[in-house]
Amino acid sequence: MKYKILHIMSLTVLLSACNTGKHVIGVHMSSEFPVVASAEMVRVYTEGEVAPDSSKVIGEMWTDYEPRAKKITPDSALNIIKEVVSVHGGNGFYVMEHRKPNYLETNNHYFGGMVLLTEDTTIYNRTNNPFSMSYAEYNMELKRKQVSPHYLHLDAGLSLQANEQPVIGETEPVIDGTLKYGLGWNASYTYLVPYSLYGFGVVYSGHLASATVAERYASTTPSYSVCNTNHSVVPIISMYGCSEKHLYIVSIGLGYMWNILDWDYTEAQNKRSVEAGLTLYASVEYEYRITQNFGVSGRLYLNQLSDSNGDDNPDIINGGLSLGINYHF
Repeated sequence: MKYKILHIMSLTVLLSACNTGKHVIGVHMSSEFPVVASAEMVRVYTEGEVAPDSSKVIGEMWTDYEPRAKKITPDSALNIIKEVVSVHGGNGFYVMEHRKPNYLETNNHYFGGMVLLTEDTTIYNRTNNPFSMSYAEYNMELKRKQVSPHYLHLDAGLSLQANEQPVIGETEPVIDGTLKYGLGWNASYTYLVPYSLYGFGVVYSGHLASATVAERYASTTPSYSVCNTNHSVVPIISMYGCSEKHLYIVSIGLGYMWNILDWDYTEAQNKRSVEAGLTLYASVEYEYRITQNFGVSGRLYLNQLSDSNGDDNPDIINGGLSLGINYHF
C-alpha cells in the first residue's frame, strides 16, 4: 500500500513481517527507530480523525492474515498492531483503510495505515489537518476503483451451434439459412465479493436459429422450416479483477440445458425434438466502466450438453460472442 499524498518515504531501509501465531502484521519502515512508547501508550487514529501537528510518518503497517487464522475482534487486531508499532519505534498508528471480513479469504478485519512518531498532542489546525485530508482523498480514490458488489448483465450477439443437427445438410438440402449460426443472448446476476478475487451468481443463455429445407423426394411438399432454440440456466463461480475503468471476469459453472428442434411442415403434422441434461459453462468478459454503476462489455462464452439420453447423438456445443450492458449496485 502507498499513501502517496503524504510522501511517506523514498527509500526502504527495513521490510519485515512480525508473525503472531497466524495473524501476520506487515511492516514497512523508512529506518530503524528506538522504542519510545509501550503498546498501551500507542494512540490509534481512525475514521479520518485529526492527528497532532508534530506527527511524522515513519512507516506503514497492515494486517495480513493467514487463510486459517483464528477469528479475532477488530480491537484485538488493533492491539496486535499497537504492539508491533511499539517495537518499531512509533507511538501512533493512523488507520487509512479498514475492510470488514469477506469470509472467503479471511474472517478477520483488515487494517492498513501509517506508523506515526509524535512529539506532543497539540493540534493547531483541525479544519485542514493533513492526515484527515489524506484519509479522505485516499478513501475517495479507493471508492472510485472498487466495483459495487451486485452486478446485472444483459447482452446479445452472434451464437454458434458447433454441431449442426443431422436433418440439416445431411439427408436433405438446405434452401435458406442454417442452424449452425444464430442469435445468442445472456442475462446474468453475479455477486462480486468485496475485497476479494471471487464472485458467484447465475446465468441464463439462449440461442435461436432457423432454416428452410427442401424434401429431396417430396412431390407435394417441396420444403419445410426447422427452428432450433437452446436454453440453459447455470449457477456460476467467478474470479474478477478491476480498476477505475476496467473490469475482467472469468466464470465457470455446471447447470441445465435444453435444446429444442421444431419442424414446421406445410401439409403435415408439426414435430418437436427435445434434448436436455447437464451442461458445462465457461465465459470470459471484459467491461469498460463508463460510470460507477454502468458499463459496456463483451463476453465470450461456451456451453456443452453431453449425450444425456445415451442415444449416440453428438454433444451439443453452443457458444458465442456478444456485446452488452452492465449495471452495478
